[in-house]
Amino acid sequence: MKILVTGANGYIGLHIVKTLLDKGIQVIACDLNTDEVDKRAERKNIDLFTLPDTNIYTLLGTKIHPATLFPCMASPKMLSAVV
Repeated sequence: MKILVTGANGYIGLHIVKTLLDKGIQVIACDLNTDEVDKRAERKNIDLFTLPDTNIYTLLGTKIHPATLFPCMASPKMLSAVV
């Protein structure tokens, strides 16, 4: 199984990625910056907030079932859009 974790460089995302990898699950970790993400993960530096109208799965070049997506977005951009 391969799981996509967005916001993977954040506090929660880092722990989710590590836990999944420790359980032997393949992980694609996406964030603006993935420098702190566990090196065992497939890391993708992607700004999900400014993506063109495209399918994220096509952009990643992989097939992931939507049920295996862990969104962990806590970005100042996102917060400013809500507040």
